[in-house]
Amino acid sequence: MTTERDLIEYLETNLYTLVLASPLASIESRRRVQVDRARLARLRVRSIALYIAHGAACDTRNRLDANEQLEREGFFSYRQLLPRMRDRFPDVWVS
Repeated sequence: MTTERDLIEYLETNLYTLVLASPLASIESRRRVQVDRARLARLRVRSIALYIAHGAACDTRNRLDANEQLEREGFFSYRQLLPRMRDRFPDVWVS
C-alpha cells in the first residue's frame, strides 16, 4: 500500500530536489516547488494524488504556465509525472 512518504519521496527524487539544486531553475519554479512541497507535506495519500492530478490536468493559466515553465527549463512537470506515478503507485489512483 502506497504511503504519503512514498509519494513525497518520488516527487523529491524526480522533481523537487532537481529544481531546487539546479542553477538553471527560475525563481518562479523554485517558489512553486517550495510551496507545493510545504502543502503536500501536510496531506494524506489520496489528497496528494488529487493535488498532482489537478496540477497535471488543470487548465488555469497559472497551472499551465507552471507546467510549461518547468518543461522549458528541462524538468518534469506534474503532467509528465502523473502517468509515471499512476503506473508506479496504481493503488492510489482510481482508473
